[in-house]
Amino acid sequence: IYISYWIYTPDSLLLLFSLIYFKYLLDDDLNNKKKKYALTGFAASVAFLSKSYFLPFFFLHFTVINIIYYFKRTYSLKLILQNYLLGIITFLILTSLWVGVLYWKYDEVMFSSTGKAAMSLISPEANFKHIGLENLSAPPHKHSYNSWEDPTYYDQIKWSPLDSPNDFIYFLKNMIKNLRELLLFATAFSPLFVPLILFAFLKKIKFGFKFWLSLLTVILYASGYLMTLVETRYLYFVYIILILLSIQLLESTLDKIKSGKIKIALITLIFLVTLLFPVKALTLRIGQNSSEYKTAKIISQNFNLSNKNLASNGNWTESVIISFFTKSRYFSAEEKSLFSRDFYEELKNYNIQYFFDWQNSEFNSEYFQVLLKTKFDDGYLSVLKLKY
Repeated sequence: IYISYWIYTPDSLLLLFSLIYFKYLLDDDLNNKKKKYALTGFAASVAFLSKSYFLPFFFLHFTVINIIYYFKRTYSLKLILQNYLLGIITFLILTSLWVGVLYWKYDEVMFSSTGKAAMSLISPEANFKHIGLENLSAPPHKHSYNSWEDPTYYDQIKWSPLDSPNDFIYFLKNMIKNLRELLLFATAFSPLFVPLILFAFLKKIKFGFKFWLSLLTVILYASGYLMTLVETRYLYFVYIILILLSIQLLESTLDKIKSGKIKIALITLIFLVTLLFPVKALTLRIGQNSSEYKTAKIISQNFNLSNKNLASNGNWTESVIISFFTKSRYFSAEEKSLFSRDFYEELKNYNIQYFFDWQNSEFNSEYFQVLLKTKFDDGYLSVLKLKY
């Protein structure tokens, strides 16, 4: 329920097909059935279509797991290679269609349109601010409603942690920060994983082969995000695996406990603790974006912003949500004086018709006209119309 309602993104679809991929890859009779290897490639390709990050993860993870299968199990190298290539070819056939679409659109061979934006975002110069959102910028094409629908069209900062020693130190600090956030999120979703695994080690409980493969999967999947940016929704796959491993650890722990009452108490405790974070997070989402929706409704009752061009002097997130509800085209935010002739001319050049003033600014009445002023949370929003 938490994953479904926390935020609407492709991450839920990614989670579904990454778990299907993982399930088939861990099947005991995987190498005896070529069909399952083809299904792993298919599930991985759909996961990639949900989020491009899955492509590098798939090639790394799928290769490492098959190498482990060769050394761990009694399958021949020929059989392992045949099945491995079957999974890779299935994956490439399906993903190449999307790569072809990207090439047709951007005239460049790429598997993702977001990679450059991600590296630009974490660069020292950008400091985790999207470059395309800091200035006026038109939606990339006539059918888009805001400038962030496709960041590929905007200039991004070209940056590498290998550019200088300072860049590399900055990169390492960001990794440490990401690791700290990852551990906090993982603990929130599966708070008893560490205590349970420590108890298992103390009791010398042996872990099965699949347990270690699952733990390796967690490490490989999380490592890519450690180098860029960690958000809760990026790592749903990791959290679900940790929860499943916690259940396995719990079963092993319960086998060592003879008292039925203690077993019931422990199960109840783990159930309640595991619910804490999702329930608390969902309560924070009650009425999410209701202020934007109510404001958009008030605006729409007074005048029509449908397909009109608008900009703002801040509150990018709130502005883009209101523009969605009013079906207007949002040209991003820029904080400049509303007395400035240059800024007024810049707005005119973009054919901006309406302006959201979030700062209760004074303005030149020759340039703007107040259409509406409405309360928004603890502040006010003024809707201004440009005079031409």
